[in-house]
Amino acid sequence: MRNGNIFKALTISGVVASVGAAPAFAGSDDDTKPKCQDVVCHWDNGDPLTLAGITLYGTVDAGYDYVPHGAGISPTNNTSQTYIISKNSGGPVSGWVGSPLETSKLGLKGTEKLWADTSFVFKVETGFNPVSGRLVDGIGALAADNGLSPAPTTASDSSRAGQIDEGAAWAGLSDKKLGTLTFGRQNAIFLDTMYGGDPMGGAGAFGLIGFSGTYGGGAGDTEDSRLDNSFRYANVINGIRVGAQYQTATATDGGQGFQFGLGADPVKGLSIDAAYANKTGGISAASLKSSEMGSLGPLGLASDKTVDATLSDNQAFALTAKYDGGPLKLFGGYEYITQGNSSNPESIVTATAGNISQTIGGYNLLTVSNTTYDSNRISQLVWAGVKYNFTNQLSGTTAYYHLWQNDYLTGAKSLDCAANTKANKGVTQSNCSGLEDVVSALLDYQIDKHWDTYVGAEYSAANGGLASGFLNDTDTSVTGGLRLKF
Repeated sequence: MRNGNIFKALTISGVVASVGAAPAFAGSDDDTKPKCQDVVCHWDNGDPLTLAGITLYGTVDAGYDYVPHGAGISPTNNTSQTYIISKNSGGPVSGWVGSPLETSKLGLKGTEKLWADTSFVFKVETGFNPVSGRLVDGIGALAADNGLSPAPTTASDSSRAGQIDEGAAWAGLSDKKLGTLTFGRQNAIFLDTMYGGDPMGGAGAFGLIGFSGTYGGGAGDTEDSRLDNSFRYANVINGIRVGAQYQTATATDGGQGFQFGLGADPVKGLSIDAAYANKTGGISAASLKSSEMGSLGPLGLASDKTVDATLSDNQAFALTAKYDGGPLKLFGGYEYITQGNSSNPESIVTATAGNISQTIGGYNLLTVSNTTYDSNRISQLVWAGVKYNFTNQLSGTTAYYHLWQNDYLTGAKSLDCAANTKANKGVTQSNCSGLEDVVSALLDYQIDKHWDTYVGAEYSAANGGLASGFLNDTDTSVTGGLRLKF
């Protein structure tokens, strides 16, 4: 059976059975191609699987990875392995990993014309790990490491916390002249801007933007890369892309937030985009310390549903540029993030009996800190990359990312970072200045309209505050995989 037909036979037959008969799926307007009469034909043509204006789409991405300094492979974290050097990067690890190139997902999206140029639009999506078969749940991965140091498995805070609608759940109206207004759980404008300007397209195993939601779209806190209860507006006015987004304050999302986006194509092939984000009471989750595990009992909390958190008020700005010169594509960008103590700390309080705060995914917060940023933390990221299409099927991409942060120690807690480093034989506090560099390369081969295979490597190095408490300060990961998209 030809490559892909096994999956095709199983998946497409399931779709047909669900509607009772083979539907007339939307296809190409190209009259030179034969008219499709069944779903298999549309699959072969690469057409969307659409019925009555509703499209089923998805991605299944899995691979095999080796890192000389890794951690246990996570069954739920969006990045299954510590592809970039991390605090718990220990000895050599290899194994099957989920979603190295792109988050595996399944979703429905649709457009229904209401009148003239106005349509009702919607999208719902969830993400999953194809190796473990579980929903993506970064906060759950943190909870699994509660009380353990160093953490035995890969874990990081995430906007995906096991919710069934973790990717998207929004609806709204779209008008050709007036633009599109939607409400619900949707990507932050900042996330779309960062991923759009990333040479690796947000790949978790091959770039800092895809690996870290803090810098890759969360504007300081990765949970804010997707915003619940948010209004988002987008339009193109005289060739200028404009966008605005507002998130209401909720019990599980911290304070209110707003974002703006602006983009233009000043010359043929060149696209420039900028984004600004502002968030009050942003939440950053972390695993519980071993000393906190005993305090769970009196509160009646389960350790697998409880984490710690830090609150902050965040502002961020990003500028990206892309040039499409045919087979050659160039990328570059700059990001600036500032974080300070929350101006609304009472929105979330330290857990006490009968007074338990929560964050997304229904996770409880045991201890909440609002004193981490007495002096503003400033993080800056620059990156550049090149993609070249050697043939219609084979492409190669290289990228470089450089991250740095300032010293943000003040007041009575202040220590001179240089003196602290000397006194502790090179061990630096996390709130001292630091650097991180990431270099990556990727080869991708498009097998057909749905399948591609890839292999790549990534080198990372960190020092100063960005390597505080690390077991190792450099790493190189090698990853290969196979991706299906429909």
